[in-house]
Order: sequence, then structure tokens, then C-alpha cells
Amino acid sequence: MEQEVYSTLTETLDGLGTFLPEIALVASILLIFALETFTRGLSIQWSRVMGIGGFMVVLGLSLLQWPLLDSGNSITLFEEMLILDRLSVFFKILFSIAGILVLLFPVEINGEPRQVAHRFAVFAVLILFMALGGHLLLMASNLLMAYMAIEVLSISGYLITFFRFEKYSGEGGIKYLIFGGVSSAVMLYGFSFLYGLGGTLDFTNPDFFAQLSVSSVPLLVIAILMSLAGILFKLSAIPMHFWAPDAYRVAPTGGLAFISVVPKIAALVLLIRLTPGFSDILAATPLSWMVLMATIAMITMTAGNAAALSQKNALRLMAYSGVAHTGFLLIGVVVLTEYSFYAVVFYAVIFALANLGTFLLLSVYRLNNPGLEMSRFHGLGFKAALPAVLLLIGMIALTGLPPTAGFSGKLLLFSSVWESYQSIGNTILTALLILGILNTVVALGFYLKIPYLMFFRPLPAEAPRIQTPSLIIVFSAMAMFLLLYIFFQPDSLMRWINSINFAL
Repeated sequence: MEQEVYSTLTETLDGLGTFLPEIALVASILLIFALETFTRGLSIQWSRVMGIGGFMVVLGLSLLQWPLLDSGNSITLFEEMLILDRLSVFFKILFSIAGILVLLFPVEINGEPRQVAHRFAVFAVLILFMALGGHLLLMASNLLMAYMAIEVLSISGYLITFFRFEKYSGEGGIKYLIFGGVSSAVMLYGFSFLYGLGGTLDFTNPDFFAQLSVSSVPLLVIAILMSLAGILFKLSAIPMHFWAPDAYRVAPTGGLAFISVVPKIAALVLLIRLTPGFSDILAATPLSWMVLMATIAMITMTAGNAAALSQKNALRLMAYSGVAHTGFLLIGVVVLTEYSFYAVVFYAVIFALANLGTFLLLSVYRLNNPGLEMSRFHGLGFKAALPAVLLLIGMIALTGLPPTAGFSGKLLLFSSVWESYQSIGNTILTALLILGILNTVVALGFYLKIPYLMFFRPLPAEAPRIQTPSLIIVFSAMAMFLLLYIFFQPDSLMRWINSINFAL
């Protein structure tokens, strides 16, 4: 018994060396909390500097982990609760960059100056806390760890939604909380079934899926569908998307940018890890994984685009845009090839870059248009041309048109679908490909709505004054430049992605 305890303790201590980015996140959270509690309080500038400093340390530590995992190596941590591989490290790097950008957003918190400074310190802690949840979900190889990571992501998301302290903040936050709570409960129940049927919580263990494959078919199908509930909620896929429009409308723009990227991509990575096993065991049942996920993808992208067409508020439009993009991200787990996984990782990076850059620019306009009603964008392209042009590039990238990397991302996804169709000839792939192309065309109708209002509608007599913080313009310009650069030089990103090993 003593030997077993000693062995477990030794393994845990050894794992701490490869857990340094997460330790740095926890240390940053505790440091901000301690200084805020035991001093007269941090100013907004110091909270921002400390949060960004924490993310920069995490970024550096994550970059140092990349060469340690060469040739498809992976490291298991803490009794195989977590797995460190290049897939998780790649997105940890992306999350750190996203965190740095988000903490540069304008402060959109109401209250007295001292109160605003305190709330921003808490906001910075929640962003770090959400990044920690994202890291844990990226590395999860255990159902219990996956559930805990999703809860960390969800709780910080609920709190961020309330942070503008406005009239409708409670409504958006409560909807987010209710949908999150219900989906988490359903998912946990599904995980409990999987544990009972598979005999272990470790879903990277070959015995897990071997046991599931000989289980009762109805119970197995129910367990998988219930387990998908929480993952689809974090992805904001149909039918777990109803929280998104109201939550997006009331949350701070920086918080929105993080919520729209980190939970979605972390949940996608978990789904990528589960997909090969779920696909294999469902092959012997009437429910095909390919048909199931293709159906969800087609409904999600179509419903998201259709709802976005009628929106008169930029934040609600971006919410439904995120729903539609989830449909495209799910294409990568419909087509079970290594090429499709590379394509979806490429698409996820481009989506994150375009979304962060677009939200960064929308935060400029939100300073004088808190609700971001589109009727107040009339003629603003002539009043402040640079942010308007940058926003146009972001919208073109989200649509998936050249000369931006959004086109490259969709081309890779559609190519993976076509390649798979030629190999297996499943007609559901033809429908997915056609509907994906049609939805890209439909997206033009709402993504270019704001640029149209800015450049082709007259400037009203009492147009709002546009404040253009130089730091925001610089970073948004860098994001848009990367979207253009990757279109012409996709290998600059694909070299990183090609070094990731997907075990199929």
C-alpha cells in the first residue's frame, strides 16, 4: 500500500514539470487576487499588465513544450487524467495569444472608478480562469477531467456575461446559466453510462471502446447522445445554441471574443479525440456517426446563417455567425480522415483569428454605440476609414472569400469532404458539400451588411464621434494582415499543423 502511494506521489510530482503553463495560469490568478485583496486595489492598467504578463509566460512555456513532443510523442499526466501532445500545445499557444488580445480591449464595465477597477481585476481573473479550463479540456483523456474542465469554462463564462452590469445582463446570463446547467447534467449522466459500460473513465484506454462495442446497443446510443449534449453546448451547435444571441448582446466585447473562441475550440479538440472510438462502435448500430454528425453540421450551419440574415444588432449577428461556423467546424469530425482533421485545425485557427480581430474592431464602435445596433453604422466608413476597412477584411474572412485565409480554410474542408466522397461514395457527404457551399454564398448577405451600411449609406447629421485607440487599431491590423498573408502563404501555418499527429 505504501509503495503504491509513493508511486502515485512520484508520478504526480514528475507530471508537474510538464504542467508548467497551467501552474503559471493559477499563479497569475492568485497573484491578482492577492494584490487586489491585500492592497488598496489594483488599477485597471496594473490588472491589464499582470494578466497580459501571465499569458505571455504561459505562451513562452507552451512554446518550450512544442519541441519536446516531436515525432508524434505524447506524455500522460496525473494517473492518465491528462495527455500532453502537439494538438493540445498548439491550441494552448493560440489561447495565450487570444488572452493577450482580449485584455487589450476597451473597458466596458459600468460603475464608479474604484468599482470599475475592482471589477476589471476580477474580469482579468475570469479570463485566466477560462483559459485554464480550456487547457484542461484540450488535454483531457479522462471523462471526469473533461467534465470538470467544461464546468470551469462554463462557470467563468456565466460570470463574464454579467460583467457589464446593465439592465439586460441578468437575462442573458441566466439563459446561459440554465442552458449550461441542463446540458452539463445531461452530459454527466451520459458519461456515467459510458463509465458503467466501458469500465473505465480513461477514454484513451483501448479497453474502454472494446467494452463499449459489446454493450447493449440502445443503452450505448443513448449514452453517446447524452454525452454529446455538453460538448455541443460549448460548441453552440444546434440544438444547444439558444443561449448565444442574448449572452452575446450583454457581455463585454472582450469577454465575448474569448467565449466565442476558447470553449468552442477546446470542445472541438475533445470531440476530435472521441470521434474515432465513437465512430467505430456506432458502426455496428443503426446510428451512423457520419450521418449523425453530418446532419448536425448541416442543420447548424443552415439555421445559424438563416437566423443571422434577419438580425439588426451586430452582436446578435456575431452570435449566429458563431453558430454557423460551428457547422463548418463539425465537418472535420464527419469525415474521418487525417486530412479532414488537419483541415479543421486550420479552419479553427482562421476562425479564431478573424473572430478576435472582428470583435476587437467592434469594441471601437461599441464605445459610442453600446448596443451595437446596425442602424447606427450608417456612413461611419467615411468618418473613420481605417477601422472600417479592417472590419471589411474581417467580415470577408468570416464569409470565406478570397483574398483572405477564410477561403483557404473552407477550401480545405470542402476538399476533405470531396476526397472522402470519392473514396466511400456516401451520399450524405454530397449533401454536406453542396449545403456548405450554398451556406458560404448565403453568408454574404449578412457579413457584408455592416460594411455596406458604413460605405454606401449617408452619414447622419448627428453621427457619433468614433474613438480609435491606436493600440486596438495596431493589433486588429496585425490580425487582418495575417488573414491576408496566410491566404497567399498557407504553408506558414500548415507546417505547424502538419507536425501534429492524429491517431486514427
